[in-house]
Amino acid sequence: MTKAVAIANANIRAADQEAPEDEPEGTVTFPTIQARAESALREFQAVTSHHAGTVAASWARLGEAHALLELNRISDARTAFEKARREGGDDPMISARALEGMGFALEAENK
Repeated sequence: MTKAVAIANANIRAADQEAPEDEPEGTVTFPTIQARAESALREFQAVTSHHAGTVAASWARLGEAHALLELNRISDARTAFEKARREGGDDPMISARALEGMGFALEAENK
């Protein structure tokens, strides 16, 4: 899960752009938002499949849904947010984030 979150929050930097002087060595960056979202999606899906039924999997499902939004896969994102809400059970933070995400998806669909 740590790797998935790090990827989802990684900086975007074109291949020809130099790293800032104060950037730690080994910092992961991506050339485009799409490349970052695709990588994050794979990592979040690995967490949900290997740790199904856990709180970590519910949080990973939210990350998966956000990555899908970034990839403009709106219907898939809405489905993932709905699934996260169901899987999150009584956790109010997961429920709130899932509802918020469902709203983002509906807004993206102009509904």
